[in-house]
Amino acid sequence: MEIKYYDKLLVSKFSPENRCNVEDGAILIVTPKRLKKNTGYVGHYFVDHIDQKTKSQYGWVKTVAPMSLNDFINKYLQSTQDSDTIFHNKVMLDSIQNLSVDTPVAATYSERGIEQKRMEFTVHKVFFR
Repeated sequence: MEIKYYDKLLVSKFSPENRCNVEDGAILIVTPKRLKKNTGYVGHYFVDHIDQKTKSQYGWVKTVAPMSLNDFINKYLQSTQDSDTIFHNKVMLDSIQNLSVDTPVAATYSERGIEQKRMEFTVHKVFFR
């Protein structure tokens, strides 16, 4: 199996008025949200990779030296083995690889499916007015 490399990460831009409380330039990760039920649309947030608590509503794309998912896990996720955390961060990395540097993104859970409803995690581009 071929190893996929990622050359983009998300960084923060400190802006309390936009609910971005992580210091400028910090690497952002995702911690999974425990959803109680399928609810249509649930906003989520990114967190500082160091304390994994300080929240940022948005992240900005930054180019970095290419790294594998395992490299990312070891460096930014404190070598976690939690499959849900790894999955969420892989979705984040996959979602931003084709975006331009400095593109702002947000994270959400959206209800998908007709007969088998499920909540799907996405990281997507946002536009500021």
